[in-house]
Amino acid sequence: MIHATYRCPTCHAELDADSASLQCTKCGVTYPVGNQIADFAGGAYYDNFNDPSALSREHIRGLELEKEGATTRIAAYYLPLCSGRRVLDAGCGNGISVDLLHSAGYEAWGVDLSLLRRWQ
Repeated sequence: MIHATYRCPTCHAELDADSASLQCTKCGVTYPVGNQIADFAGGAYYDNFNDPSALSREHIRGLELEKEGATTRIAAYYLPLCSGRRVLDAGCGNGISVDLLHSAGYEAWGVDLSLLRRWQ
């Protein structure tokens, strides 16, 4: 069984975890956890998403098309390029790519700095 150790993005030391936060054992930085999602961005997101009812029809349609786009992108582009067994998708959006890579046998992880994605 593989034991995953969380590492501090600031100093790379191990992080101690509890249900409310991850704390760095070396530099003392604390990363809050909400809805099982650690906030490593320090609240600095590129979007200002606040309310899911504020999504326009165009945005909703775009979210609906993401699964097909992610499936095509992973199958046609990324899988032929992957040579290792571990993949980090930085900017993974809604995480469909991580699920697809995991289904293909990869140890896959994803991160995205969007409040919309955090809500999603």
